[in-house]
Amino acid sequence: MIVSVRSQLFSNLRAYSCYYRVISVLRQSDIGQQTHHTNVFTNTSNLLRESFLKRCDSLKLCRRLFSNVDTNSSFDLNEYSSVADETLESLSDKFEDILENQQIVADPDVCLNNGVLTVSLGKAGTYVINKQTPNRQIWLSSPKSGPKRYDYVNGHWVYKHDNVSLHSLLNKELSEILDKNIDFTDCDYGKQK
Repeated sequence: MIVSVRSQLFSNLRAYSCYYRVISVLRQSDIGQQTHHTNVFTNTSNLLRESFLKRCDSLKLCRRLFSNVDTNSSFDLNEYSSVADETLESLSDKFEDILENQQIVADPDVCLNNGVLTVSLGKAGTYVINKQTPNRQIWLSSPKSGPKRYDYVNGHWVYKHDNVSLHSLLNKELSEILDKNIDFTDCDYGKQK
């Protein structure tokens, strides 16, 4: 069975970033038949590892194999939790204030629960803003701009790919959706220093 799995995986393997998923599948298919297939698994694992690392070296990519968790020691877990919770609570209050005084979105809903803020805007879509504790980030899923990951930089949450703050993006998108000027900068950690 593992030989057919191995053949399928090799024929379908195009992206080397799938390396660890491939190994996981091979390990799962090897359960219960470990003594018989150990050599096949080891050879496949070594071959994939060598191929993967050569490809990374040739493309001059870093050998980042699992995730890009940045455990910035200057931003400890307690401080992160406090800042992230205050940010989400402040955003939740602001969304409730904005949505109770508008007529464009039918049946809006704002819910903050266990570090996840969900804002339903009817046909305009749903925003989800949540804590990502291992990375010390706040993640946003926007119906307009898609997913973004915000880092806490100089007193506010910034998306490092475009240097736009979470609050600035919400200003722009909610102003477009509600067809009026919306300002989230008065929320906690909303003003840029």
